[in-house]
Amino acid sequence: MAQAPTHHRAAALVLAVFAVLALAHRTPPRTVPLPPAPPPVDAGPLRVDPQTATAREIEALPGIGPAIARRIVEARASGVVFRRAADLRRVRGVGPRTLERIAPFLVFTGR
Repeated sequence: MAQAPTHHRAAALVLAVFAVLALAHRTPPRTVPLPPAPPPVDAGPLRVDPQTATAREIEALPGIGPAIARRIVEARASGVVFRRAADLRRVRGVGPRTLERIAPFLVFTGR
């Protein structure tokens, strides 16, 4: 049997290398599993004083997003004082249902 010319063997070798590289590229990369996350720290029940809380803290209340939290902080900055839950009704977006949802989480320290 006659041997194939050298350039045929070189081409076959190059094709074989590309085929191996293509197959290797298709396999998913090996990943190292991450360690488990630490358990959350129980800080007790959520209590927010709307007179002193930051917008981020106010956002933690159920049904309060960034827009309403920002409006509460802006109202407070403009001189509105929140002494009881009903005072939050002065803020656009805080209606009776929202107030009912967040009332158990509100605390008023009088600061």
